[in-house]
Amino acid sequence: MPNSFIRLGINTLAILFVWLCLYKIFCTNKDNKLYMFSLTFPLYVIYYLGCKAVGSIGYELFVLEDCDEAHKEVQAQIEQARKDLHSKGFDFNIGVQHNDQIY
Repeated sequence: MPNSFIRLGINTLAILFVWLCLYKIFCTNKDNKLYMFSLTFPLYVIYYLGCKAVGSIGYELFVLEDCDEAHKEVQAQIEQARKDLHSKGFDFNIGVQHNDQIY
C-alpha cells in the first residue's frame, strides 16, 4: 500500500512538472497555438485518469472469476444463521408478501 502512494506522488509530481514546463513555454506568448492546451492540460490529465480508472474497473469485472467454494460457504453460513435465529424464536415469514397474501 505505501508503494502505491509513493508511485502516485511521483507520478503527480511528474505531471505537475510537465504542466509547469508547458505553461512557462506556451503561456508567455498568447498567440501560440498550444496556449489553450497548456492551460487545459490538467483537465486532460483528469479526464485520462478517469478513463483509465473506468477501464481498469471494467477489465477487472470482465476477468472476474466465480468462486464456487466461497458461494457454498456463504450459503452454509446463511443457513446456519437462519437456524440459530429460528431456535431463538425469530420468524422469517412475518410481513412477507407471497401471491398477494401477507403471512
